[in-house]
Amino acid sequence: MEDEFELPSPPSGEAQAIDDTMDASLLTDVPKLGDALPQGTYHCRLDKFTEAWTKEDFETGRELAEHEKQPQFLIQWRCQQEPHVGRVILENVPWVRPEDAKAANDPQNPRRGEAKSIINRALPRAKQIMEAAGFNPTAQFGFRQFLGSNPEMLIQVNVKEKKQKNSEGKWVGSGEFKNGVVKHLSLHRPV
Repeated sequence: MEDEFELPSPPSGEAQAIDDTMDASLLTDVPKLGDALPQGTYHCRLDKFTEAWTKEDFETGRELAEHEKQPQFLIQWRCQQEPHVGRVILENVPWVRPEDAKAANDPQNPRRGEAKSIINRALPRAKQIMEAAGFNPTAQFGFRQFLGSNPEMLIQVNVKEKKQKNSEGKWVGSGEFKNGVVKHLSLHRPV
């Protein structure tokens, strides 16, 4: 049987050389790779996300046991606003295990109080993101599916020092800076 698909012919002629000369003044406003955006509020779109599990308690740095780990979504927002178009803001959005959601919804479950406490601590950021995007969850909903719609919103950011573990295992400032998300706001908020 003959193959139905043909590969296109390679382009004819020589490859055109790239003109790499430009005025150095164009580099003045180009950010350094990894630089934080200035503190402010920016129109952003969710570019991509991945899923992960917490490894340690953020407040104490204590390594979490397997049964204590909670899921989270690692979100990459992409700025849509001049002159910062294309710059990235990273954010971790906590979520909860299905067994905690089930226990919180069952009045007979002995873990109900603990599970509701976990949900109340973990989900405020996710709730704020959904509200800013105009998404009003009802009945059963999928947060992953919502994120897959690449919602847009205004994101208020601050600038804070990146942390790293020192030789003693304590979190200390690294001398580099990153953006922290302060608040998610609707694009259609009243002026």
